[in-house]
Amino acid sequence: MKKVNLINWTVLFLLFVFNACEPSKDDVCYSCDAEIDMQIKEDIKKYQKLTREEWKKLPEKFKIPVYRTFSEEQKLLFWQNKYKELINFFEGDTYSQQHITKLYSYTNTHTNFFSDNYMSKKENLQDFQSFTNKWNKEAIDLGWSIQLLYAISASGEEVNDEFLKRLQEIKLSPETKGRKDCDCSKKSDLCDIFSYLHGIVRCRKWKCDKTPAGCGTFFKFPCNGICRGVEIGIDEFR
Repeated sequence: MKKVNLINWTVLFLLFVFNACEPSKDDVCYSCDAEIDMQIKEDIKKYQKLTREEWKKLPEKFKIPVYRTFSEEQKLLFWQNKYKELINFFEGDTYSQQHITKLYSYTNTHTNFFSDNYMSKKENLQDFQSFTNKWNKEAIDLGWSIQLLYAISASGEEVNDEFLKRLQEIKLSPETKGRKDCDCSKKSDLCDIFSYLHGIVRCRKWKCDKTPAGCGTFFKFPCNGICRGVEIGIDEFR
């Protein structure tokens, strides 16, 4: 597999979730960074035509905000492109290919899955949560690492050996005073990605700014927590 340069993976991981900001009734917020938000809006038509290959070449801080501009059809094509990439990556590994197909088939068999309001229906959220919980467990039973599971189901990036290696090197951001953007979903908790260096890590209830979507599998779950180690004496926000 190709090797790529190491970057700040704490920043990169947090960029894989939507920025937590509340749009006004008359406007749409693509990024809480006012400069990025303005630039995207100025070139909105250009961004809305991007393919996934073009998206992967964007600066990291633009990737998720730009993804938010995509139409339902564009998001579907985005993940279909990644599916083909994954099948090629796992050439010769029939069991992994079948399990990946099981996950990605869900998006094809559930009408309007990539619409912005799909998860606003309680029954849709519960069904997908139940499905992904079972799928994740089966993936671990196949011998997948949490890094591989995350890379396949909750990242738009290309999966390769170096990417998986670097995911093991992600470090939690330091504790800071005041509010911050939520960066994980308690309904699709993939914070184990940090456990390689930090012990047991879970998505914890925290005083952070929430968003209705942008975390977990296919970026579909609400961002409503912070990845933090499970330690005694830090439960004041639970």
